[in-house]
Amino acid sequence: MSERPTAQQPAAAGLPVTAATFAHEVIDSAERVLVDFWAPWCHYCRALAPVLEQIATDQRLKLVTVNQDAEPEIAAHYGIQAVPNMILFENGRPTAQVISARPKVALEQALGWSRETVSKAVTWRRELAGGAPAIEARHWRMVRSCPVDVRGRECRTHLDAGRR
Repeated sequence: MSERPTAQQPAAAGLPVTAATFAHEVIDSAERVLVDFWAPWCHYCRALAPVLEQIATDQRLKLVTVNQDAEPEIAAHYGIQAVPNMILFENGRPTAQVISARPKVALEQALGWSRETVSKAVTWRRELAGGAPAIEARHWRMVRSCPVDVRGRECRTHLDAGRR
């Protein structure tokens, strides 16, 4: 059984970076870098770690982790106010950002990949709705959690939540 990470160890197997090493590992890197901003007290950060490792492997990314509590200057520079928070860097510039824990498909789509996987999910949801084009794919990609039918009605989950 694997050893549980301590409060100072990141949950993801990425390279921990500090203010001193951030520029070298992220900004000056020739490869795409996924930066995971996390905190020791954040349970969602730990739950998301294996998913980020899998995405980094699948997409051939360099995964680095920044402890928001230990490196507040990096977090402030990139406007990090909530964790988990992931920023994708390409050629030393941030190109995509995802805030909060999400399923792997939603993370990949938000980072700009997996169009095929997203369209498979939309097709699957359409099949569940009886084969009719019940989900407008454009809206699903924007919101990522609330499919809306062609007539603009919210999904059943959100309708039920609004009544409470």
